Amino acid sequence: MPSLPEQAPRLSLVVPTLQEAAGIEEFLGSLLEAADALGDVETIVVDDASSDGTAELARARLGDRGRVVVRSGPRGLSASVLEGWRQARGRVLGVMDADGSHPPALLGELLAAIEERGADVALASRYVPGGGTEGWPLRRRLTSALAARLGRTLVRVRDPMSGFLLFRREVIEGVDLDPIGWKIALEVLCRGRYDRVEEVPFVFRDRARGSSKLGARVVGETLRQCARLRAHLWARGVGRR
Repeated sequence: MPSLPEQAPRLSLVVPTLQEAAGIEEFLGSLLEAADALGDVETIVVDDASSDGTAELARARLGDRGRVVVRSGPRGLSASVLEGWRQARGRVLGVMDADGSHPPALLGELLAAIEERGADVALASRYVPGGGTEGWPLRRRLTSALAARLGRTLVRVRDPMSGFLLFRREVIEGVDLDPIGWKIALEVLCRGRYDRVEEVPFVFRDRARGSSKLGARVVGETLRQCARLRAHLWARGVGRR
């Protein structure tokens, strides 16, 4: 990761995309509105070589208010996020989904947790009072709850599988992040350098457009990632972060 530039943005937000043409313009409109309210936000869309024109639509919608990076090589959400963070210039780094399930309006509260209340990591959480999910069938609610419970054996937060977080740049500087699959927040929480995490409640609303990427492969990758992170913590003599 490059060193912090003198004129560093307040926040660098990475948005990974794959086949999100159906909703990317509407989402970026909401994101830019939130970014304008905050001021000094660097928006980086990292597209995983979508074949539906996602990158082109994102470029047109962002104009000079952000940039689009198109990856080549093997696909993967976490790899896309890491590429965005490598190129980011901000004092605070973050990630959120492009499908509308993560509300851009919450960015201000997440940033306040870091800038005003002294957190190193601010995590949007479904499993603290005021948080939740909307429109999920029972099977998905149970799967999510079990995944969160598994993650809690590694880190002391209620929603370690969240995909919406901000953190101080120093949390991952010099840290070897090597995630499998989708759970980049869990990787940061297990390997990063930090003292305090604040969970900010939010209600996860399922995507309105496009198709979900959740499937058996994601579940398998998550289990392998948890096993690898458990080995990492044990090697450091830590049972749980």
